[in-house]
Amino acid sequence: MTRVFISYARVDWEFAARLRECVAAEGHEVFLDTHAMDGIQIGEAWETQLHDQIWWADAMICIVTSAYLRSQWCSAEIAIFRWERGWLLPLNMEPGIQHPLLRSVQGADYARDPACAIVAILKSLHDLGARLHRTRGYGRVCLLCDRCGTKSAGGTTPDLDPAAAHATGGNAWLPRLAPPARPCG
Repeated sequence: MTRVFISYARVDWEFAARLRECVAAEGHEVFLDTHAMDGIQIGEAWETQLHDQIWWADAMICIVTSAYLRSQWCSAEIAIFRWERGWLLPLNMEPGIQHPLLRSVQGADYARDPACAIVAILKSLHDLGARLHRTRGYGRVCLLCDRCGTKSAGGTTPDLDPAAAHATGGNAWLPRLAPPARPCG
């Protein structure tokens, strides 16, 4: 299980909320600041809470849009996480949009192929979780597959095969998002 921080611009919160549900359904712990149960609660010092959650997380998914590029807070989250933690997963939502602090990090191209991008994010989180599983000595089981040497506990993703993503129109991972433009290649 990977601890995930979702970094996004406020205007993209609906997509961030759906992505949070998708990632959490795979067994990962996910922080999204606006989530009613796990986010920042009314009355909490939000800057302190964001900083604490950045330190808590193993991975940060960056929902990169033009609004994200304009956000000073998003840039600060990237800079802090990159300096202190390091495992950044850019999800590039618009053609030609790339955050300057993420240029050296391989991202997933949601703008070109949504289903493949979601598969790539989930695979990266799974692989990181498997490494952390061994490093931390967790007694937890892998929810996605048997590659890390544990039995499946019945995660909601039927397969990490890109063809399976397209057979469901991408909906196995993230309901109500645009269907993929073409099969993964």
